[in-house]
Amino acid sequence: MSVYENNAKVQSFVTEVVLVDVEKFSLLSAEEQVRVAVILNGELELFLNVSTGQSAMSVDEVVAGFASTGDGFYVILQPEIAGFGLVLGLSLRAKLQTANVEGKRCIKGVRIGVHRGVLSKFVDITQRECFVGPVMNDCSRLLSAKPENAPTNFLMDSSYVICSKSAFESFSNAFNYIDENSYFRKMGVITSPDIAIKDKHDLLHSAAFVEAPRFVAFNPPRPHDFDERVKAKLAKYIDPLTNEFTG
Repeated sequence: MSVYENNAKVQSFVTEVVLVDVEKFSLLSAEEQVRVAVILNGELELFLNVSTGQSAMSVDEVVAGFASTGDGFYVILQPEIAGFGLVLGLSLRAKLQTANVEGKRCIKGVRIGVHRGVLSKFVDITQRECFVGPVMNDCSRLLSAKPENAPTNFLMDSSYVICSKSAFESFSNAFNYIDENSYFRKMGVITSPDIAIKDKHDLLHSAAFVEAPRFVAFNPPRPHDFDERVKAKLAKYIDPLTNEFTG
């Protein structure tokens, strides 16, 4: 089918996107750029496979798609998992910094933006799904922020996570962040005051830096039928007569 036929009806929806960008990527050699690209995709793959499994979910239930930017990528989340964008951004920073500690020193730092808004999905000339929309454009503008824009001593280093107001509100609603005793408060997730970011078109974007323990990654929220899913996965290992594990 032609591109026009494939896109006679384009699907648009509201969701969250996470943009990962490698600091000073263009200054790397060709060999280092390839190595960084492999590390980025490999760490994302490992994290998603492990974390979704621990929540008894599939990767497809969390992620709607990906879009490469050359020096990073967008992760497009499923609309049903509202609020997880910021959590994923914090987790990816932690995983990439862990990769650095393990000797993969090509990545000097990462900048991660999180935003919520309108996205459209279409099929390109190679028959692959692609994504466009204001949410992606506005998310990239957040990375115009510089570490020195954060409050004094708020960031540990130049690797930051910055979240738009719409995405943070989605996170707060999903995980009851307003409650001082909520899970992510107890885990040390803190947010800076809002800052205004002026993009190349002189448009202002409001966002906040978000910090968390640098080597902690978080699983997606468990679905409402978590127990049933776990039982279904374990069923093949249980003897129906004795109700014991068969190994």
